[in-house]
Amino acid sequence: MTQIERAVANPSAIRDRCIGSVLSGGGSRPFENAESADWANMIDGFQKGTVESRLGIPIFYGTDAIHGNNNVWGATIFPHNIGLGATRDANLVRRIGEVTALETRACGSPYPFAPCVAVAKDPRWGRFYESYSEDTEVVRKMTSLVSGLQGQPPEGHPYGYPYVAGRNYGMASAKHFVGDGATEKGINGLLITDWEALERLTDPHDSDYRQSVKSTINAGIDMELLSLVESGEIAMTRIDDDVERILRIKFVAGLFEHPFTDRFGWLQGILISFCGCSLYGILCIKVAREAVRKSLVLLKNGKDPKKPFLPLDKTAKKILVAGTHADDLGHQCGGWTATWTGLSGRITVGTTILDALRELLGDKTEIVFEPNPTAETFASHDFSFAVVAIGEGP
Repeated sequence: MTQIERAVANPSAIRDRCIGSVLSGGGSRPFENAESADWANMIDGFQKGTVESRLGIPIFYGTDAIHGNNNVWGATIFPHNIGLGATRDANLVRRIGEVTALETRACGSPYPFAPCVAVAKDPRWGRFYESYSEDTEVVRKMTSLVSGLQGQPPEGHPYGYPYVAGRNYGMASAKHFVGDGATEKGINGLLITDWEALERLTDPHDSDYRQSVKSTINAGIDMELLSLVESGEIAMTRIDDDVERILRIKFVAGLFEHPFTDRFGWLQGILISFCGCSLYGILCIKVAREAVRKSLVLLKNGKDPKKPFLPLDKTAKKILVAGTHADDLGHQCGGWTATWTGLSGRITVGTTILDALRELLGDKTEIVFEPNPTAETFASHDFSFAVVAIGEGP
């Protein structure tokens, strides 16, 4: 099985080369600001190539839905895992999984690459924010996202056997889990390498791709290269095992019965046409707002416990809003939003902190906004208080 990147995929290549899967790498989109319907059109176009292939085996399309279906313009964006871990609310995380599954399936992708279940210990790791916690028990609790993405298996469902509840759900991917120690009882799913993992097995990178493929397949990764089988470097039994795992997942996900996007199901149809703007979209945003509220961590509420600083006075005459993140939606969303590393500016549909304050306070409060205020700013104004939003750039 080979999974290729969207940028090099087309229906004829998928048909003629027996491609098993296509993915979008971080930030790989049909075009800038592509909406749900645009993604569905692209993925269904790829899927048509499989219908015309010799065996007619559908592809599954994978996408990095890290905190919502974050590659899609107008999709519901949730706090990152480090924030969700702070909520300690497994039921909320499960509901986030349900929303993410529905929005990815509306695009034609049954395979969101989530959740990341790494137990991060070193904050110097650039993807530390993708970990729910440094506490193993918290991470275990937050894997309720899997039940949200795939649906809850019925009582008596075989332990460890893949399960997808229907067309509104997708296949979860426990990212980086095998690298952290694999499973004790084995898996009936499949193993896929991470981005450029094969190339990085050699030094210098990509200096012996044939050896890299041989090593990974013989180690248990579920992908194939026919020439290595013919030469005897990879046993056909390994390929048979790979194919069995891959086909099992595709059958469980319902791809043979329904390879194309559900454009007529009432929820899917609404999402394809009005993702983020429909009644269901409003309900999704409600879940996201609950997640934001519960993920906030208050370190200190004023100098004197008897005189808390919060909540802020809504009748204040004049306030200062400052900081690089106060009016930057991209900074507010962080990485894995529109692109792998994230971007600055109005990169999707949403509300900045400054937008929200203006809407909440209206004309009764004068809001002075300066990302980097000077001493002169403070000297020339009598502010009731300041709201300062700072953080890392994406």
